[in-house]
This record gives sequence, C-alpha cells and structure tokens, in this order.
Amino acid sequence: MTNRTSLLLRSLAILALASTPTAFAQDQAELAAKRDKKLASEFLKLADWITDFDEARTVAAETGKPIFAYFTRSYAPCPPCSALEAGPLSEELFKYFGQDVVLFCHVTSQVEGDAHQDLLRQKGGSAFPYLAFLDAAGNVIAKPKDRTVDAFHDAVEQDVAAWFELVEASADDADAAARLFEKRVEFGHFDDFEAARAEMARHESLSPARRARLEQALIAQEFNRILGTVRGEAEAAAGGARTLPMLEKGRIPKDQGLAFFYWAFLAQHAAETGNAELLGRCIEELGDHSRARPLLPRLKKAYEGMQKKG
Repeated sequence: MTNRTSLLLRSLAILALASTPTAFAQDQAELAAKRDKKLASEFLKLADWITDFDEARTVAAETGKPIFAYFTRSYAPCPPCSALEAGPLSEELFKYFGQDVVLFCHVTSQVEGDAHQDLLRQKGGSAFPYLAFLDAAGNVIAKPKDRTVDAFHDAVEQDVAAWFELVEASADDADAAARLFEKRVEFGHFDDFEAARAEMARHESLSPARRARLEQALIAQEFNRILGTVRGEAEAAAGGARTLPMLEKGRIPKDQGLAFFYWAFLAQHAAETGNAELLGRCIEELGDHSRARPLLPRLKKAYEGMQKKG
C-alpha cells in the first residue's frame, strides 16, 4: 500500500470515527467510576427507575404499562442531560407520571461488558438526551414532543394510546395495517430489511410517494447499522465493503449527512481494492459535499495513480 493511499485511508477512518458516539479512549476503571456516579444521581432516587433493559421489559409485560425510556451517558459530560435531570425528571409531578409507566434509564457508559451499549442507536437516537416510549418488547411506539412533564403525559394519553388502537384496528383493516407498517418503519422496528420490503409490497393501499419515503427510511436505517460498526481503520474498510451491495442494488441515502459517509466508505473500499471505476464515481458524488473538501485532493491523486497503472 502506498503512503498516499494509507493517508487516504487514515483520513477517512478519522472522519468516520467523528460520526460515531465513541468516547476518547479512557481507562476502564475511570469509565466504570463515572458510570457508578451517574447511576447514583439524585433524580434516580426520586421515582421508581429501572436501569436494566431486560428488567424494564419484564415489568412492562407484567403490568401492561408502556416504558418511558430516558437515554443518557456517563463517559463524558452532557449539559442537556443534566438540565433535564435537574428539571422535569426531578419535579414532583414527574413522580406521579411515573406511576402510569415503567421508568427506564439507560446509561451509555463505554464500559466493556456493560449490556446494551448500542441501545441508543438501535432505538433511533443519535444524541443525548433521548426520550422514547417503548412497548413490552422494547420497540419504540411514540416520542414526546417536548421535554416537559406535561408533554410526557400528553404523549401517553394521545400518541401511546393511538399506537395501541392502531395495533388493534390493523387486525381487520387493511388501511390501518398499512399505517401501522409505516409507523413500524418510522420507529425502526425491522432488523430484516428485505422482510420489511416484502411486507411493504403486500400493503396495496400505500401510494408510490409513501413507498418511496418508506424505502428511503429503510435505506437510512440499513446504512446507519453499517455506520455504527465503524470504530477504526479496519472497521471502516469493512464498512465500505458492506456498503457496496447497497450501491449495487441502487440503495443510496438522500440524507446529506449519511450520503457523505456512504460515499466516503465506498471510496475507502475502492482505494483499498484498486477499483478505479468506483473511486471515480465516489469522487464525483463527494464533490457536492463540503465536508469532503479536505479529502478530495488525496482521492483524486489516488485515482490518477490507478489510471496510470491501467
């Protein structure tokens, strides 16, 4: 591998890492101490919070209550989390709200061995704090429109209730079943994207515009899953290889943030494998992204080198 290509790969890997919620390398003992301090927070003592995901789902199944999930972190300061914890989550009214739901607090700690560390991303979150209502299976079914106790109440009475009504109606109403499918895609319920597409084909009431929107949602979720695996140069190269089948099937995200990493990963894969045709297309696509400007000179030099070699 040439020094030029190596520099390209390292640059792409660094940019990929910048997109993920990975903390700077820290001593595991330090991370564990920060986690324990977070779990000892005062707001967790003011209501019946559960901090184990499996336990929260079990309690929800036994009680029939929805889960109110709060996602925070301990590995680095989070001022918005602190404001939420000192504000709405510590209000007296919140304690009464908590009687109608299963309160679940998830802490992303970066501690090796801690369970469900990728749960934020799995449940559709991209930043802290993140709030969502889950069913007993752990699927997202609603999100509060604001970070206030009143908004939490409203979400339970309106959005959560509407979800369960839609589930019931979908049993014998084709249009309700299609709307439920849309919600399930929106909330990221599908692990098997091909199964989701097969189900979408069965919902005849979906218009072409609705199908196109749902397809883009599935594409974004599929690539986000790849993006979430990237933790270094080797992972980024493998991520590019896993992205290639999406491109071959014409599945390209329209979201500009995702599209940048989509083409950057493919460019890395092309540079790694000497695929000049693919690298040329990546350069063309990345030309529209301002974040790619530092990369483009290296990409173009790598491309020119491949062209000279024939």
